[in-house]
Amino acid sequence: MSNKYIGKKQYKSSEDYVFPDCYLIFEVDFENENLYEVIEQMAIFHSLELTEDNFIDCLQECLELISHLAYSYCTSEMYGRKYMGCIEDYIAQTEGFPDVDGSSGINLTDLEFSARLDPYDFNIEEIKPSEEDE
Repeated sequence: MSNKYIGKKQYKSSEDYVFPDCYLIFEVDFENENLYEVIEQMAIFHSLELTEDNFIDCLQECLELISHLAYSYCTSEMYGRKYMGCIEDYIAQTEGFPDVDGSSGINLTDLEFSARLDPYDFNIEEIKPSEEDE
C-alpha cells in the first residue's frame, strides 16, 4: 500500500451512551513503516475490508476495535478483576491486536475512564399478597 498519508494525526474515541465522559486519544503516525502492515493484519484477523481507497475507514474501524478492548479492560479493572499489567500490555497481548505504544504506528496517548453506577431512581412499593397466598 502506498504511503499517501504523512505526519501524525490524533483520533478521539468516545461512546456517550454507556460511558459518558470517557474517551481514548490515539496518535497515528502515518510515517511509521509498521502502520500499514499492522492495519492489514488487523483487517485480515477481524475480517475487515481493506483497499487502497478505504485505508482511513479501515484504520478507524481498527481504532474502534481497539477501543472496545480498552473499555473492556477498564471495566474489568473497575469491577476488581485485576489484570497484571497496564492497558497497553493487555491490548498488545490480545490476539489480533497491535502494540499501542507507538511502535506499531498507533499510540494510545490519553485515557479518561470513569463510570457512574448510580441508578436513575429506585421505585419502592409494597407487594400485596394475592388472594391465593392468603
